[in-house]
Amino acid sequence: MGSTHAAEYAGMVRDGSTTLRAALTVHLQSNHYPPVPLVMIEPAEQAIKACSTGGQPDQLIRLPDRIAYRDGRDAIEAHEIVRALHLGAFLS
Repeated sequence: MGSTHAAEYAGMVRDGSTTLRAALTVHLQSNHYPPVPLVMIEPAEQAIKACSTGGQPDQLIRLPDRIAYRDGRDAIEAHEIVRALHLGAFLS
C-alpha cells in the first residue's frame, strides 16, 4: 500500500497538482509507522535532488537537531535517506 501511494503522490507532483513538500508531508505521515517527524521533509527534499538523474547519491545530508540515524550519525548519504524513507518514487 505505501509504495503505491508514494507513486501516486509522486505522479501528482510531476503533473503539477501538488507540491513536493505537500506530497512528502502526506507520505512521511501516512506511509510510515510510526510517522516520520516533519522536520525530515527538508532532508528528504535534499536527498531526492541529490539522487535524481545527474545528482550525487553519496552527498552527505545533515539531519535536523535531535534526529540521528540508527547508528547515531547526524549526517548520512542521500541514497540512504531515499532508502530509509522509501522515496524512490519521487526520483526523476
